[in-house]
Amino acid sequence: MNSGALGALRHSLGVALRTYADLLLILVPTFVLVTLLKHTAAFPWMTAKLAPAMSVFGLPGSAALPIILGLFVSLYAALAAMVGIGLSPAEITTLALMLGLCHNLIVEGAILFRLRANPFLWTLVRVVMALGAGLVIGHALGLK
Repeated sequence: MNSGALGALRHSLGVALRTYADLLLILVPTFVLVTLLKHTAAFPWMTAKLAPAMSVFGLPGSAALPIILGLFVSLYAALAAMVGIGLSPAEITTLALMLGLCHNLIVEGAILFRLRANPFLWTLVRVVMALGAGLVIGHALGLK
């Protein structure tokens, strides 16, 4: 391997390791906090209150936590929460589809505003598409 290729490989490894470290700074604390939250009185209360809304998609009430994190924090925080609450593969698939269509609304709304697009309209479109997709995939996977 020549020195140029070796330098590129070293650079790429450094970038990849820094990216992994950045992701771990989000994933690990979120996973730990969600796991701790599961053992408090607040978690059963929250899941019971949100269960009717989540059941429309065939999801348990606890699925609201990754949705909230995905909508307002990041997909990585939602992923850590999904793992932390122990969802089934079908439930994770439903959440992943919904959050893929509708995530990080605050940051992306600001970007749309700067692009002079209507952030309220596009946020509404994304939310409606995510809800529709959740209904369809939840039914298709037999969650309802």
